[in-house]
Amino acid sequence: MKINKHYLELENSYLFKTIAKKAADYKNEHPEADIIKMGIGDVTLPLPECAVKAMGEAVSEMGKKETFHGYPESFGEDFLLSAIKSHYEKIGVKVDTDEIVATSGAKEDVANILDIFSDDVTVLIPDPVYPVYLDTNIMAGHKVIFSEANGENGFLPMPDGSKKADIIYLCSPNNPTGAAYDYDSLKKWVDFALATGAVIFYDAAYEMFITDDSPRSIFLIPGAERCAIEFCSFSKTAGFTGVRCGYTVIKKELTSDGVRLLDLWKRRQSTKFNGGYGTLAEFDLMVKKDSFETVKFADYAANEEKNALYEIPRDQISAEFAGENWAKNIPQNIFDGSEQTYWQTEGIAAMDWPAVLTVDLKSIYKLKEIRMLPRQSADCHGTWLKLTVSGSTDDENWFIIKEGIEFNKDILMKTITFDEETNVRYLEFQIEDGFASRASCSEMTFWQTKTAKDEFVEMNSQKYILKIGSNTIESDKGGVKSSKEIDVAPYIVNGSTMIPLRGLLEEMGASIEWNGADETIKVNNGSNIIKLQIWNYLVYVYGTQYGDLRYTLLNPPIIKDSRTFIPVRFVSEQLGYNVDWDAATQTITITK
Repeated sequence: MKINKHYLELENSYLFKTIAKKAADYKNEHPEADIIKMGIGDVTLPLPECAVKAMGEAVSEMGKKETFHGYPESFGEDFLLSAIKSHYEKIGVKVDTDEIVATSGAKEDVANILDIFSDDVTVLIPDPVYPVYLDTNIMAGHKVIFSEANGENGFLPMPDGSKKADIIYLCSPNNPTGAAYDYDSLKKWVDFALATGAVIFYDAAYEMFITDDSPRSIFLIPGAERCAIEFCSFSKTAGFTGVRCGYTVIKKELTSDGVRLLDLWKRRQSTKFNGGYGTLAEFDLMVKKDSFETVKFADYAANEEKNALYEIPRDQISAEFAGENWAKNIPQNIFDGSEQTYWQTEGIAAMDWPAVLTVDLKSIYKLKEIRMLPRQSADCHGTWLKLTVSGSTDDENWFIIKEGIEFNKDILMKTITFDEETNVRYLEFQIEDGFASRASCSEMTFWQTKTAKDEFVEMNSQKYILKIGSNTIESDKGGVKSSKEIDVAPYIVNGSTMIPLRGLLEEMGASIEWNGADETIKVNNGSNIIKLQIWNYLVYVYGTQYGDLRYTLLNPPIIKDSRTFIPVRFVSEQLGYNVDWDAATQTITITK
């Protein structure tokens, strides 16, 4: 029996496996060493709750006769393809769902796509780049030439007329350099491919990390539909490394030898690939109303004033629980600004629901939104699952504001948004079901429209002044002025002001949780929860008037001089403050 002798031309081991072994051997010999691993990009955080929930539901479907199904669609389930199409539309690219082929990951795609091409091809690969490109082409017996990425070309090699190839690999942002092609540079590659008859394999696995005007898809370049295939991965956008989900986009216009490459790829996949259900389930949430939307902070900030809501002062609010024999801890705990204190009923029998919570805002407000943070416990006990909200201006004439509200079983911020602003002083929450036969709550906040802001803003005003290079925070809270010293001063990096994690946020009344194991930060002011990670450009915000959102930052949190620094404008505005910058005096003024 003959073997594929091209495999003998490979290195003895896959690059990342070799790196891992060398790192392990070194650690055994030097146990005191603190090794920074720069090999395979594995994940360090667990899957988001929405993903776990969706995959659990998908598995549950397979155990019921009514919802059981066999093989998935060869090219991806409709909900997933629609979600991917929607994502492309957001970045300005028109893609039809039948031009998308969902798979188990981009790594597999960039390797398997070679099946539809001749053995007699020349391949151009940037150096350095993802090693799968090289190894899979060696396995196929292809001629490989390289295009060097170095400091002189900004680690972005450009077309060279002396190097002709049938297939051109481009990775932007590049793995491992991080360099990303701008529009003009990418257009030169597209023009080159059209002129030479080459096909570009465009690896966009890291597109979510682009925060400037660089293209997030090659299909933003005119003509790319006739010369490019795009590969993308969910592992970078959703922490799905190891769970596996990706996709390939081939436009109908791309042909070779008079044959549509899309048809060849689909034929290959329908024969050699059966798809998958569990790995795809989470992405159903991409097209649901309550899912995360990834946006640039600058785009969000442009609409902030138009959509602004303002919090009703919580120090005046009182609450009572109807049926004191059920009460565990006092309802007033939900207005004390601490997520660690909570109100919770004792166990409630099915016949005794609903649990009724009444709230007095002390004045009539134009209410638009209520945010409720469940008790912060891993077992989710007491999370409200179903409820109705009623209101009154005089505690006698009551009306239903919103009924049939349903929440998921988790400990994330819950938001109730009214269809119209409602004049109300008294509120009644009829909690019709809660997890583990309990009703519980850690914090509640109430939000009114912008038009009602002036009714209370003066007495509740806050102002904080910081200066670059200064360790002093000047504050003015409702006319009471003070100053506070912090151990490190703010500084500027890449045009953004970075402030120490503690000091200002604590002065604002926010709680801070630091997890040193995975270097994550959780900031909570009782209304919004912000979750960040050192050197991670992605940040999550729960409980905003816009829903739960995921942003891409211009500058990530960093550790400098043994202190954690965060971008002041982003965090402050997410907590409901306005931020002004005086370039002449290098002064930051934060107001609310």
